[in-house]
Formats: sequence, structure tokens, C-alpha cells
Amino acid sequence: MVAVGAGVGDHLDVERVSGKGFPEFTKERIFAPLGMTHTSWRDDFNRIVKNRAIAYAPAGPNGGFKQSMPFMNVVGNGGMLTTIGDFLIWNEALTQDKLGLSKALVETLTKYPPTQMIYVSCNPATLARDLAALKKRLFINSITPLDMFPQTAEVEVVAELSPN
Repeated sequence: MVAVGAGVGDHLDVERVSGKGFPEFTKERIFAPLGMTHTSWRDDFNRIVKNRAIAYAPAGPNGGFKQSMPFMNVVGNGGMLTTIGDFLIWNEALTQDKLGLSKALVETLTKYPPTQMIYVSCNPATLARDLAALKKRLFINSITPLDMFPQTAEVEVVAELSPN
């Protein structure tokens, strides 16, 4: 089975298939090509991140403040550290169809179709583009929209595919 999209455990698949850690892989294959130079994962919660705004709270009756952030490493959902500038780059990439499946991956999936594929997309335009190419060798069993962000224009789409 091939799972494409962002989900719990995806980083383990990336590490297993690429032989690289998820932070290294995403920096090399996603963040750097897009020009997102101030984006990383919270893979070391003790690391000082330049220009990062963090939550803090009063330290107690003696004064001062203490950090009020998660004290755990998170690589994957909820663990990306970025700046407003890099977030704008990410947003533009999503809205301008700069993301989605790479041409090489689409070619590989059509040449060697998996027994089952789940494709999760937050951009219906890139999903449509990719499915048009994949349907040569993969049958689209279902397409399900998910409104994960009510009262916004955003929608997630889950497509299930299997070999023709």
C-alpha cells in the first residue's frame, strides 16, 4: 500500500523508503526547493530557534517567566517550526499547484502500480492533475472530501486507488 499525503506515521514511511530521516528528507525535497530557509521540525525541543516567538507564562511568586511550550520532540503533524515569510511561501506553493506528486513519482506509480493507494490532498487542483495521470494504471475507487477546517474555504480530499 502506498499512502500519499500528510498523516500520522508518514515520517516512518519516508525514513524506511528514502533511508533519510524525515527532517533531512523534507528539508532537501520540500523546504529548500521552495526557498523555505527558516523552516524545520521540532526534533529537539531544547534547540534555540532564531527569531522564533514562543509562549511564556509567569514563573511564580518570585517573578520572571518560564517557557510555556510543549517539552517534546515532534516530527510530523504539529511539529513544524516556521516563520511568517516561509509560511507565505508554503501557502503560495499550495495555491499555485507547486506541490503534489512529483512527475517522477507519478511515472513510477503508473509503471509499478501499488496494490492499494490512499492519496490525501489539501489542494483539489493538484489532486485532479495527479489523478488524471495515475488513472492510466490505477482505478479511482472513491474520492471523499473532508471539511477539517469548518467556516473556511479549505477542504481535504481523500482518494482511494487500486490497480486497473
